[in-house]
This record gives sequence, C-alpha cells and structure tokens, in this order.
Amino acid sequence: MRHASIVPRVLPVVTALALLNLLATIPATAAVLDVPGAFPTIQGAINAASDGDTVRVAPGLYSELIDFLGKNIVVESTSGAAVTIVDGHDAGTVVTIDAAADETPTLRGFTIRGGYGIGFGGGGMLLFGGPALVEANIIGGNSGCPGGIAASFSTATIRDNVISDNRPNCTGGSGGGINIGGAGAVQLLNNLIARNLSGFDGHGVSLFAAGSPVISGNIIIDNGSPSAGGSGGGIVIYNASDALISNNVIARNQAFSGGGIF
Repeated sequence: MRHASIVPRVLPVVTALALLNLLATIPATAAVLDVPGAFPTIQGAINAASDGDTVRVAPGLYSELIDFLGKNIVVESTSGAAVTIVDGHDAGTVVTIDAAADETPTLRGFTIRGGYGIGFGGGGMLLFGGPALVEANIIGGNSGCPGGIAASFSTATIRDNVISDNRPNCTGGSGGGINIGGAGAVQLLNNLIARNLSGFDGHGVSLFAAGSPVISGNIIIDNGSPSAGGSGGGIVIYNASDALISNNVIARNQAFSGGGIF
C-alpha cells in the first residue's frame, strides 16, 4: 500500500518537469520596437532589444551614432532611405555592427551621413565578424579612412546600396567608398559606388588582405578626381586578396596608376 500511495505523488512532479523542459525549447516571441513611437532614439531601442527583435524606424532625422552591441537584431526603416536619415554630425562612425559567426544582424533602409571615422574605423559604417546584412541604404557624405564603409575580418553581405560622395580625413588612407580588409568573405553585390575619394589608394573599393570577397554586379563610377594620387581609381587590390570580381561596370574612375583597377 505504501508503494501504491507514492505513485500519484511522483507523476505530477515528472509531468511538471516535462512541461518545463518543453517550454524551454519554445523560442520567445520576437518583439517590434518602434522609433520614435516607443523609443525617441534608435540607440535607445537597440539598448532595449533582444536577439531576434526588430527595431522599426519611422521617417525622420536622427542625430546619433548607432552600435548594435553585438545583438542579432534587425534595424529597418518603414519608408526607405530617402526619408529616414541618421546623421553622425562628425562625432564618430555612424553605424557599428560586430556580428557573431552564426548571426545575421541587419541594417535596411537608411541614409547614413555625417560620420567621422577614427583610425581605420570607417566614417559611415564599421562591420566586423559574421554575416551581417547591409542593404538598401544610402551611405554618403561621410569622412574617414575609409570614408564610407570599413569591413574588417567580416563575412557581411553589402547589397543594393548607394555608396557615394565619401571623403578622406587623413593622408595615405585606402578605400574611399569601402575598404575590405582582413581575412573574410564579404559579398559586395549590386551597389552603386560613385564619386568617392580616398586619402591615396582605392578611391572606390580597396581590398587589403581581404580574404575571399565577391565583388559582383556593382556600378563603380566617377571615383577619384583629376588630381587624385595613389593607385586604383575604381578598385585597388593588395596583399593576397583572393577576390572574385565579375559582372561590374567600372567606368570614369581616376588615379595616378590604374584608373579602373590596380
């Protein structure tokens, strides 16, 4: 009789543990954090976000610098880059994304301007690590070495953006529009890269020990200037960058050596 009386007490405990284990395997519902509806700044929403969440940004001018803080989130505008502007006002790199190898943080649909890169940080954007997605943005009017985007040891996909009118804030720098450096596998796809100027080399695109990037489907045009020095008006490649460069339009770029590609 004692053994029989124990069974009803044990079964509910086992059932409860099984339910707890089942609940632990169900992912939490992703949240949508609205800016400026719920949060006045994009960074404030990012601070409150968790992996899997979306920060959704209404049209407007946002004067701030943005750091994804290593979170696997989506930051996107509701109405596109032309009406959703993030201006760094020369205070630093406008957007920083440091992604883990298995994460795809996403930035979509913004104008990124007014950035000021320090060192090799990139004026508009700095990308590290895993396969971040940067798409449908306008990255222009930034300064740095490079002025537009620095992708360092990165496997990011950078596609369908306009990267234009970025300028150096140093001498001897490389990559006016974008610098891809350090062993990685960046995918640079279907972008317009135009009217950028570097401190010396690679006024449009610089590949510096860049691993195995893919540069495909881009229009790389009007980078450099009549007085531009250095090498590679459109693209410069240094130090064992095993790049696949295909199906691009590379036109009207200027440099001291290799107006198109050096």
